[in-house]
Amino acid sequence: MRPGVEKQIIICDLKGLSMWPHNAAMKVFRETIRIDQAYYPERLKVLYMINAPWIFRPIWAMVRPWLDPVTKDKFHILGGGYIDTLLEHVCCVCGCAFSLDVCMTLL
Repeated sequence: MRPGVEKQIIICDLKGLSMWPHNAAMKVFRETIRIDQAYYPERLKVLYMINAPWIFRPIWAMVRPWLDPVTKDKFHILGGGYIDTLLEHVCCVCGCAFSLDVCMTLL
């Protein structure tokens, strides 16, 4: 990626995820993925799925092998104890892609 092009850190909260997702919500999800792929290729740095319910992990285990190795390494499935992991990678003050201690040394 050329200099000056930003990478995204996405955090998806899966709390309350249903086994029977709402049809309208699925349409919005699919459209979001389509737009990201069409207009923002290779922008994803990492995606954290937090509060993942127990049922999500076996489903993810089935889907994960279909993904490109580079892409699947960007996805991190976290349960309810996600705070420490996020704070290792995302500054809690400004939201940059550095931990708080690294961020403060850059200021």
